[in-house]
Amino acid sequence: MHFTQCFRPLMVLSSAGSDARQNGGRVRRKESGTNMATPSERLSENVPGPFYVTSECIDCDLCREAAPEIYRRNDDIGYSVVHHQPAAPEEEARAVDGMEACPVEAIGREPISVID
Repeated sequence: MHFTQCFRPLMVLSSAGSDARQNGGRVRRKESGTNMATPSERLSENVPGPFYVTSECIDCDLCREAAPEIYRRNDDIGYSVVHHQPAAPEEEARAVDGMEACPVEAIGREPISVID
């Protein structure tokens, strides 16, 4: 699928002023000021690790185009999933590119903890 085939307005403003997202006919409302995947919606089909796709995915293919070695479509559920966690800085950069390309912010990354 090409970018122009899946591009359509995804954000609408409700009368209360909160963001609303369309997802397969459903509207998801995000709290004001949030702009990230909802961890509780993380799909169990993702491989373990910091990057993950949630059920908020609309299967637009943008993450798979950005990082096909990281993201793959799961035909059983109809969503993209993380099938390989980045193992090198170049892979991590592409995983981030895929995450940032997601028009509905359905891709998340667990916080990186720094130990002194």
